[in-house]
Amino acid sequence: MKSKKGYTLAEILIVISLLGVLATLSMPRYTIMFERTRASEGQQILIALMNAQKAVQLETGSFATTLIPLAISFPTPVNFDDIDDDSITAPVAVTDPVSNVQRNTGTYELLIDQNGLITCDDSQAGMTAGSCININCGFGASSNECN
Repeated sequence: MKSKKGYTLAEILIVISLLGVLATLSMPRYTIMFERTRASEGQQILIALMNAQKAVQLETGSFATTLIPLAISFPTPVNFDDIDDDSITAPVAVTDPVSNVQRNTGTYELLIDQNGLITCDDSQAGMTAGSCININCGFGASSNECN
Protein backbone atom coordinates (compact mmCIF):
# COMPACT_ATOMS: atom_id res chain seq x y z
CA MET A 1 0.00 0.00 0.00
CA LYS A 2 1.10 3.42 -0.88
CA SER A 3 0.62 6.10 1.77
CA LYS A 4 -0.41 9.60 0.84
CA LYS A 5 2.02 12.36 1.66
CA GLY A 6 1.31 16.06 1.25
CA TYR A 7 -1.83 18.08 0.73
CA THR A 8 -4.37 17.99 -2.05
CA LEU A 9 -4.92 20.97 -4.31
CA ALA A 10 -8.35 21.54 -2.75
CA GLU A 11 -6.87 21.77 0.75
CA ILE A 12 -4.26 24.27 -0.37
CA LEU A 13 -6.87 26.41 -2.13
CA ILE A 14 -9.09 26.45 0.97
CA VAL A 15 -6.18 27.59 3.17
CA ILE A 16 -5.19 30.33 0.70
CA SER A 17 -8.81 31.49 0.51
CA LEU A 18 -9.08 31.70 4.29
CA LEU A 19 -5.83 33.67 4.51
CA GLY A 20 -7.15 36.08 1.89
CA VAL A 21 -10.37 36.64 3.83
CA LEU A 22 -8.44 37.26 7.06
CA ALA A 23 -6.11 39.73 5.32
CA THR A 24 -9.07 41.58 3.80
CA LEU A 25 -10.77 41.90 7.17
CA SER A 26 -7.64 43.22 8.91
CA MET A 27 -6.62 45.88 6.34
CA PRO A 28 -9.00 48.64 7.55
CA ARG A 29 -7.60 48.26 11.07
CA TYR A 30 -4.04 48.76 9.85
CA THR A 31 -5.06 51.79 7.81
CA ILE A 32 -6.68 53.40 10.85
CA MET A 33 -3.64 52.66 13.04
CA PHE A 34 -1.32 54.29 10.48
CA GLU A 35 -3.55 57.38 10.27
CA ARG A 36 -3.53 57.76 14.06
CA THR A 37 0.26 57.72 13.94
CA ARG A 38 0.24 60.38 11.22
CA ALA A 39 -2.17 62.53 13.25
CA SER A 40 0.22 62.52 16.21
CA GLU A 41 2.66 64.57 14.10
CA GLY A 42 0.02 67.27 13.75
CA GLN A 43 -0.76 67.15 17.46
CA GLN A 44 2.91 67.66 18.35
CA ILE A 45 3.11 70.65 16.00
CA LEU A 46 -0.02 72.14 17.54
CA ILE A 47 1.29 71.79 21.08
CA ALA A 48 4.53 73.55 20.12
CA LEU A 49 2.57 76.34 18.40
CA MET A 50 0.26 76.75 21.41
CA ASN A 51 3.21 76.99 23.80
CA ALA A 52 4.84 79.63 21.58
CA GLN A 53 1.53 81.51 21.35
CA LYS A 54 1.22 81.53 25.15
CA ALA A 55 4.80 82.84 25.50
CA VAL A 56 4.05 85.70 23.07
CA GLN A 57 0.81 86.47 24.88
CA LEU A 58 2.62 86.67 28.22
CA GLU A 59 5.26 89.02 26.76
CA THR A 60 3.04 91.27 24.66
CA GLY A 61 -0.45 90.85 26.08
CA SER A 62 -1.87 89.51 22.81
CA PHE A 63 -1.55 86.44 20.62
CA ALA A 64 0.53 86.44 17.47
CA THR A 65 -1.17 86.52 14.08
CA THR A 66 1.93 85.43 12.12
CA LEU A 67 4.80 83.01 12.67
CA ILE A 68 7.48 85.70 13.05
CA PRO A 69 6.73 86.75 16.67
CA LEU A 70 6.57 83.11 17.71
CA ALA A 71 10.28 82.66 16.96
CA ILE A 72 9.70 79.00 16.25
CA SER A 73 10.67 76.88 13.28
CA PHE A 74 9.66 73.41 12.22
CA PRO A 75 11.08 70.84 9.88
CA THR A 76 8.83 70.33 6.90
CA PRO A 77 5.92 68.17 8.11
CA VAL A 78 5.64 64.79 6.45
CA ASN A 79 1.89 64.31 6.87
CA PHE A 80 0.61 67.89 7.16
CA ASP A 81 0.75 71.06 5.08
CA ASP A 82 3.68 73.38 5.68
CA ILE A 83 3.38 75.59 8.75
CA ASP A 84 2.84 79.18 7.63
CA ASP A 85 0.95 82.30 8.71
CA ASP A 86 -2.34 80.57 7.82
CA SER A 87 -1.61 78.16 10.69
CA ILE A 88 -1.69 80.97 13.26
CA THR A 89 -4.86 82.62 14.55
CA ALA A 90 -5.44 85.23 17.24
CA PRO A 91 -8.31 83.90 19.36
CA VAL A 92 -11.05 86.13 20.71
CA ALA A 93 -12.58 83.62 23.12
CA VAL A 94 -10.72 81.03 25.20
CA THR A 95 -12.21 78.24 23.10
CA ASP A 96 -11.14 79.79 19.77
CA PRO A 97 -8.19 78.06 18.11
CA VAL A 98 -4.72 79.57 18.46
CA SER A 99 -3.24 77.33 15.76
CA ASN A 100 -4.27 74.76 13.18
CA VAL A 101 -2.70 72.26 10.82
CA GLN A 102 -4.29 70.58 7.82
CA ARG A 103 -3.56 67.02 6.72
CA ASN A 104 -1.73 67.16 3.40
CA THR A 105 -4.29 64.79 1.91
CA GLY A 106 -6.97 67.38 2.72
CA THR A 107 -9.05 64.89 4.72
CA TYR A 108 -9.14 66.81 8.03
CA GLU A 109 -7.77 69.74 10.00
CA LEU A 110 -6.54 69.73 13.61
CA LEU A 111 -6.99 72.82 15.81
CA ILE A 112 -5.81 73.70 19.32
CA ASP A 113 -7.21 76.29 21.72
CA GLN A 114 -5.58 78.21 24.59
CA ASN A 115 -6.37 75.42 27.02
CA GLY A 116 -4.56 72.82 24.92
CA LEU A 117 -7.77 71.16 23.72
CA ILE A 118 -7.14 69.63 20.30
CA THR A 119 -10.13 69.25 18.03
CA CYS A 120 -10.58 67.81 14.57
CA ASP A 121 -12.62 69.27 11.74
CA ASP A 122 -13.55 67.18 8.72
CA SER A 123 -16.66 69.14 7.78
CA GLN A 124 -15.16 71.61 5.31
CA ALA A 125 -15.65 71.26 1.57
CA GLY A 126 -13.44 68.58 0.06
CA MET A 127 -12.69 66.87 3.37
CA THR A 128 -13.55 63.24 4.07
CA ALA A 129 -16.40 62.93 6.57
CA GLY A 130 -15.62 60.46 9.33
CA SER A 131 -11.85 61.01 9.20
CA CYS A 132 -11.83 62.48 12.71
CA ILE A 133 -13.34 59.36 14.21
CA ASN A 134 -10.60 57.26 12.55
CA ILE A 135 -7.95 59.18 14.52
CA ASN A 136 -9.80 58.87 17.85
CA CYS A 137 -11.44 62.28 17.68
CA GLY A 138 -15.14 62.64 18.22
CA PHE A 139 -15.49 60.79 21.51
CA GLY A 140 -14.94 63.62 24.02
CA ALA A 141 -17.26 66.18 25.57
CA SER A 142 -17.59 67.89 22.21
CA SER A 143 -18.22 65.92 19.04
CA ASN A 144 -14.75 66.56 17.64
CA GLU A 145 -12.49 66.49 20.72
CA CYS A 146 -9.20 64.62 20.32
CA ASN A 147 -7.66 64.62 23.80
